[in-house]
Amino acid sequence: MASYFGMLDGLIAESDASGYLARVTPTRRLTRREVDAVAAEGVVGGFKVPERSVDTVWIAERLADAIQAEAKILFLGRTEVKAVLPVEASSHQQWEIIDAGGTVTPADIVVNCSWENLLLLDRTAGLLPTESWSYRYRLAVFLETRRELATPSAVLAVGPFGDVKNYNGRRFYLSWYPAGLVAHSDEGDGPPEIAQPVVPHEIVEGTRRGLSRWLHGIDKLFDDAAQVRVDGGWVVAQGRGSLSDPASSLHRRDRFGMRNIGTFFSVDTGKYSSAPWLSQMLLYRLRSGPLLG
Repeated sequence: MASYFGMLDGLIAESDASGYLARVTPTRRLTRREVDAVAAEGVVGGFKVPERSVDTVWIAERLADAIQAEAKILFLGRTEVKAVLPVEASSHQQWEIIDAGGTVTPADIVVNCSWENLLLLDRTAGLLPTESWSYRYRLAVFLETRRELATPSAVLAVGPFGDVKNYNGRRFYLSWYPAGLVAHSDEGDGPPEIAQPVVPHEIVEGTRRGLSRWLHGIDKLFDDAAQVRVDGGWVVAQGRGSLSDPASSLHRRDRFGMRNIGTFFSVDTGKYSSAPWLSQMLLYRLRSGPLLG
């Protein structure tokens, strides 16, 4: 891992990181005493990295506000899109969007960002998958404490992993993979059925138990919690297998991006942090295309 982080440090040093969320410093390997201050004895090593976490709930709320405030966007909520069909003789330049109620909406450009239904809609448009895909339904704990706590952000990166994100000293995100993984499938073009009902209390207790075994300060967060919420959704990625398997192709999370057939664009974000860059790339392609000039 030290070698891998060293390689990343080299790439960052060669690039312009001035626009990042914080000053980018080289990765530093923690001393044994520093590791013991935050983790149990079974954690064999640790690193302080320049990566920062963002409050995804806050960003989602701001994005929703921006969409509602934009007069040029017609937002149709609670609408399930079932198919995107090419208009005959249009050479994939015009489309019909069909919702669950049978309503047909014409479109010159379609951008498919539907996440767990990405491949299903791609197939209706005539864009077929080239790789195998994995579907995982994951839940985590969003917690707000009564007082400010200094429990640091941390990622358990090997084995049945989990992580803690300290957003502002009172708002925390906590996940423990074995407790939060509700459904998993490597088959088909869409997500599997969730066989068992989700029991939030079990997710909370499993997350607390798993993280507190390895990281210090976890019990303090739960004991001081004023609000606890279980939330999450589908993780969709190219690849298959279990993350506990070093040979699993799921570890190749560099396989993402855009594909298109005519003016139908399918966007596989890959990781959350890739979305802003992909949106810029999509905008560039749309502006340079024949429709928008």
